Amino acid sequence: MIVKSIILTAAAAAVAITSHAEIDCTRLYLTGEATPAGWSENLPEELTPVGGNCFVWDGWLNTGEFKFINTRGDWGSSIVADSYNLSIDTEGPYRLVDNTGANSNPDWKFYNNRPGYVRIIADLGNMSVKFRRPATGIVGEAALGWGNLQDVLIPVFADDEGRISWTGLLRCGEVKFLGDGAGDWHPCYNAPWEGCVLDNGGHWLKYNVTDADDYKYMVVTPGLYTLEFDLGDRAGDGSLKVTRADAPDLTGAFAALPGRYMVAYDRHDMRLHFGPVPTRLYLTAYLDDTCVEFQQTAPGVFSTKASMRAGDYYKLCYSAEQPELTAISPNADTMLTPDGTANLSPMHGYSYTVPEDGEYTLTADFSGTMPMLRAERMFLTGIDNILGTPATVSVDDRTIIVSGCFTEADAYTPAGVLVASGARMSVTPGIYIVKVDNLTFKIAVR
Repeated sequence: MIVKSIILTAAAAAVAITSHAEIDCTRLYLTGEATPAGWSENLPEELTPVGGNCFVWDGWLNTGEFKFINTRGDWGSSIVADSYNLSIDTEGPYRLVDNTGANSNPDWKFYNNRPGYVRIIADLGNMSVKFRRPATGIVGEAALGWGNLQDVLIPVFADDEGRISWTGLLRCGEVKFLGDGAGDWHPCYNAPWEGCVLDNGGHWLKYNVTDADDYKYMVVTPGLYTLEFDLGDRAGDGSLKVTRADAPDLTGAFAALPGRYMVAYDRHDMRLHFGPVPTRLYLTAYLDDTCVEFQQTAPGVFSTKASMRAGDYYKLCYSAEQPELTAISPNADTMLTPDGTANLSPMHGYSYTVPEDGEYTLTADFSGTMPMLRAERMFLTGIDNILGTPATVSVDDRTIIVSGCFTEADAYTPAGVLVASGARMSVTPGIYIVKVDNLTFKIAVR
């Protein structure tokens, strides 16, 4: 993420900035055409709380508008800029305007006119925000490789005192450092001549604005590197202090109970995600907060029938009580089809969608070496009408709804206490066991 500042115009300064009790200082989200998910109130970028009503987000912003919302899924919780299309041309701070509940303040957006990584630092205590771009960026085969900057750049931000340092693993190969916000390949900081080796000690960084003399430093010993940069005015030569240590020995570092596990590799963040192959499985939805349990049909194979909407976003989880901490989701929004998808990762990532409203049969198969999730829409035929459609259970505003063909439906607490019966059962928030004839569902009502 990047933090930049701007100069407010007289017109902007004239806007009344008010504070409202509705603001939740424990959550803040980013949404807009500049963000990865675009204008989506249900898939915003969540800022990380760091204490003192402050939040931080590091990520790539495309060109375009963006704003903040205080509650995921609620456009009425907007926190916006104090002037129209406020370009984040400097670090700031910029003032934030509470537009909760469509207050009289205009719904003005911030505008990013230069694609790249941005660090956003928001303070809901004094309603201000900063936008900081990287002081430099690390690229090359010794790091994440060469390619699209959004995929291979490691951004390095200055701290509040202006210090610029980075610690991480480097492998053997070429490496160089970008300048001017690290939004393009030039300007950059090169080695002074060909074949310079990056190792312990001080090094000269040659400021370069062309492809000429584009010499890279060479990493010949892989290990854990600490790089301390002195870029001066960031428009001339700089220097670099390097401290290298051996890479950490991970022998015996991973320990878990015996069993089968899912592993997903995040190449961009150089991170592994681990999760157990589930023994219970649930389908969760963002827009209506339902939580429907799958039935295990074979070892590692789960199936359920659910009413799904094209506008909803779905994930899997293996605990109805902690869906976000036990999520199984894709690394990019993925449409479910009868052909299936193997994009299942043990992390709280993106979401699954369906192409149209309807009743779906979902099958999740963890029995092989690659997990698979399939969704097949059910179409009613004359035979189905005669034999009856399978029962499904959903939740709508604290009402458990049983649909399809069934004779008896009852809702119980996990302790076995009967609380309601029938096709529509009004209940208080909690976990319920719903028995529909010979089928059993576990439902979370929020």
